[in-house]
Amino acid sequence: MAQSISPFSINPKNASRKSWHYLWQLLVFAALALVAAQTSASVPTEEAKNRYGHALERPSYVLVDLKSMDALGLKTIHRNEELQIGVAALPTDQIWRLVARSHQLNRCGGFQMADNLDQAISLLTSVEKTERRHRLQASGPLFPQISVNEQELQNLIGMASESDLRSQVEWISAYRSRYHRQADPNQHVVSMESRLKALLNASGLPGSVELITHRSTQQKTVRLRLEGATQPSQVIVVGAHFDSISGWGGSSAAPGADDDASGSANALEAAKIIMSRGIRPSRTLEFFWYAAEEAGLLGSKEVADAYAQEKKDVVAVLQLDMTLFPGNGEHVIGNIGDHTNPWLREYLRQLNERFLKVRLVDDECGYGCSDHASWHARGFATLLPFEATSNTMNRNIHTTRDLIDARSNFKHSNTFTQIALLFAWDLGNSSLRP
Repeated sequence: MAQSISPFSINPKNASRKSWHYLWQLLVFAALALVAAQTSASVPTEEAKNRYGHALERPSYVLVDLKSMDALGLKTIHRNEELQIGVAALPTDQIWRLVARSHQLNRCGGFQMADNLDQAISLLTSVEKTERRHRLQASGPLFPQISVNEQELQNLIGMASESDLRSQVEWISAYRSRYHRQADPNQHVVSMESRLKALLNASGLPGSVELITHRSTQQKTVRLRLEGATQPSQVIVVGAHFDSISGWGGSSAAPGADDDASGSANALEAAKIIMSRGIRPSRTLEFFWYAAEEAGLLGSKEVADAYAQEKKDVVAVLQLDMTLFPGNGEHVIGNIGDHTNPWLREYLRQLNERFLKVRLVDDECGYGCSDHASWHARGFATLLPFEATSNTMNRNIHTTRDLIDARSNFKHSNTFTQIALLFAWDLGNSSLRP
């Protein structure tokens, strides 16, 4: 047992030296107490951490945006300065600092969870290969073409309804929360499954509706598959994340009307319209409503990993994440350039010139801002049109205020349903690929 020393027992002979010694100890103690107070103010409770759902009792390996890491003074294991992506092993408090920064900037994610260090490095290597291929592709001529009859496509997007879209967003955002660690994380998921099955049965089209179980979360991903008539092994993907979050660990109400009931509703409306026509596409169309995007792209990561492992021929992937808030004005849309495919970005420009007539603004969102990053990391071609530029996006996401309100613009959002219809039906009846 260590000896206890009282300041009142100081020998007068050594009073000066020992007084300075105790004063130094008090100053150190005060500094540590201040750090502890600041840490407790910025890091949530253990209960909230458990609700968030990561295995935070050990370091978590992540693929992460370097700007976020550097801003927080956090260390990385590997870095790619050109792409501004790194690999890190983050303990509990650092994960929460990263999450807190994302929420303060009103961004989704900003990182992608990996199962272990080897997988994180493998993901980074795959991103690097994909980006090299994209740079080579962008250095030459890009020749995307519209394959389907123009009048047919005009008729198709004319079926997109603002009022129907609003009804879908109202239904999805009426759930108190769609957080992946709440008591019943699949209530809305099962309801979506039922709606899709009814639509598929009424269409008479060959296909399936499935719930995909994950290792990393109890929440499930919904997949609708419409079997292609002549090229069924070639797949066109349209996706949105179906979860929501608000506050630390999802303890607050999280209506998520914009983030991402809007994109989920766009995908649902596009699928509904395609099924209502009862006509099979040439290629297979798959629609996804991903689980646990807000927790590090958990659902889409497992889906993309599985598709890469099974060597599935995914031709192109469209992600719909936040489409309801026209931060730059009605019909001004961000065309996200980082971690997306240059051929598909040019393809969107051509679709816009021919059909949509909106203003596309090139923008970036950083690594891991939505589920397209999961597909991109596995080498698949992705596209992410966004509601506005990043600096004018909806600042109420990840809060209880992410509701349908006077700022919500369904005419603006309906454009994204039309993008999904054009993307799925034109590429779905084409032999072209990025």
